[in-house]
Amino acid sequence: HKKIKSVSIEIPGQESQQAVINDKFIEEYTRYANALGKDADAVRTAAIEHNRKGRDVLMKGVFPSMPADQRAVLPFTFCETLTAAYANLLMDVGAGAPPGPESLRDELIRTRSAFITQKLQKDVGDPLTDEEMAKLKEELAQRRLALYNSAADGVNLYVVRESLNTAAPLACDERMAHTPTQLFQWQWEYWVLSDVLRALAEVNKADQKVYRSPVKRVVFASVVGLPSAAAAASPGRPGMNIGDPNAAAGGAAGAGEGDGDDTGGSPAGAMPPSTDPKVQIPFDYSASITGRKSNPLYDVIAVDLDLIVETARLPQVIDALSKYNFITVSALSLNPADPAADPFVAARDGFIYGASPVSLVRMRLETIWLRQWITPFMPDDMKKALGIPVATTPNQAAAAEAPPEEEG
Repeated sequence: HKKIKSVSIEIPGQESQQAVINDKFIEEYTRYANALGKDADAVRTAAIEHNRKGRDVLMKGVFPSMPADQRAVLPFTFCETLTAAYANLLMDVGAGAPPGPESLRDELIRTRSAFITQKLQKDVGDPLTDEEMAKLKEELAQRRLALYNSAADGVNLYVVRESLNTAAPLACDERMAHTPTQLFQWQWEYWVLSDVLRALAEVNKADQKVYRSPVKRVVFASVVGLPSAAAAASPGRPGMNIGDPNAAAGGAAGAGEGDGDDTGGSPAGAMPPSTDPKVQIPFDYSASITGRKSNPLYDVIAVDLDLIVETARLPQVIDALSKYNFITVSALSLNPADPAADPFVAARDGFIYGASPVSLVRMRLETIWLRQWITPFMPDDMKKALGIPVATTPNQAAAAEAPPEEEG
């Protein structure tokens, strides 16, 4: 009788175990491996759904390529659609601002006239005594503060479109000429900023009023590292020396992998070969403290963000960002003494922060975008720059052969 020796078996997720190879073991191991594979597929599906959040492009017929006969029209139409999307986004997150200078001036003029004619019983042009002038100034100050407080009651988060430093213009021009890659950068930028603003709105949701909420104001927000046709990353804010989130941009890692992308531009298409989830992604800590950088599985897009935050509740804000999507705070500085965080200085400009101490918080966020759902929308120029295989369909070939002068 020959003695059967046990062997060391590596089981994913567990410590290695000693076992004797026989029919029963093979059956049990196969059952376990199949269950583990189903779990992995479920996790991957959940990750994609969490990252995508049911999103589609803002406008059909633009990505991944525009029909040649509409290239002069679609960029302007897309710009208008994007502008409306930003307006709706700000409305959805309860964004607002203090009364503008014109409306404030008009209301104070009405208040001045009413005070002089009704309380002082004088004509508007009559001279006022020092005592009457002091009372008028107090009346106007109280009215202005009342207007600021009234505006704050309807605001969940102080933020305006001009605070979002986007590549997309604030106003659209019919003469604008942009490639699908440039328009897709605008689309991707919108997705990124949408996640950030919705996460901030979510953490403010329970408190409802901006002066009670942890996040008071978005002073500045800018997306950094969006790949272009040349895979170049935008520079980021000066002083945030934490590496380039788009370094290497996945180009070298993705180049030459697979035989082509057969998704045909359909968001429901199969995973392109260059996004094989089984490929091990190495970490590079020269890129950021997380070690993550763009690769064949996902793209790393950074966001520079300046916020006015209730100082004691900053951890709550960081948690909200990470829960909303694959967002990590990779750099942070806190300045309670900044003029923007001075409640009295802010109140003069109409920003009501409440009684709790606040700080100006400057963050670099690292956001992750899984290529499985992003890639089908990407224009070919961007795919090539990232090393993603490009399939030539009849429609794409016809678009590529269109005369340059027809491009818009």
